[in-house]
Amino acid sequence: MKKKTYLLFGMLVLLIIVVILYNNKKELNNIKILSFYKLNGEEDNLFLVEYEKEEEAKEYKVEIIDNNNKVVFSNSTTEDLLVFRSDKIDNSSKYKVKVCSNFNCDEKTFNKIDSFIIKKDGVYYNFVKNEYLRKIEVYTSNNLLNWTYSYTMPFANLYLEGASVTYFNGKYHFYADAFTRQMSIHATSTNLIDWEWNGE
Repeated sequence: MKKKTYLLFGMLVLLIIVVILYNNKKELNNIKILSFYKLNGEEDNLFLVEYEKEEEAKEYKVEIIDNNNKVVFSNSTTEDLLVFRSDKIDNSSKYKVKVCSNFNCDEKTFNKIDSFIIKKDGVYYNFVKNEYLRKIEVYTSNNLLNWTYSYTMPFANLYLEGASVTYFNGKYHFYADAFTRQMSIHATSTNLIDWEWNGE
């Protein structure tokens, strides 16, 4: 009887935890848009997007999407509004705006910079810095248009940027700036997937 009671109690606790997590989970792009309009007359393609500020958010990602659900503009900012110029947008009423923050954006798609591409066996490998996580992520593509996340460089204790990769003596050599430690790092691989640390 006691075992059954403990089991029921455990299941109840688990259910409560699941309900709490579900209610606290934020869906992607759920930040309320306050305004989106064109600035400075007809000749200057200058637009303003304003949205509700999310408490303690460090960064926002803004996407402008057309009727075909295609992203025509994407940018990141630390402010709760964004002014940008785009020749692809002719009338703000034809487009929708999606905004997320570092709390509810997919971290794998949040603000990528410092791209470095190398080709191996017909596959392009793109080493990019995730600006929010401050890690180097690797994406692959067969056509330079459609990219798939592959992995994150396995140096969890380091913040990295400025990645570059070269090939010589039968190995790929990865270099990056560990900027918070004021040093550069070096790693090697034979397949662009498994990396061996070679120090500073």
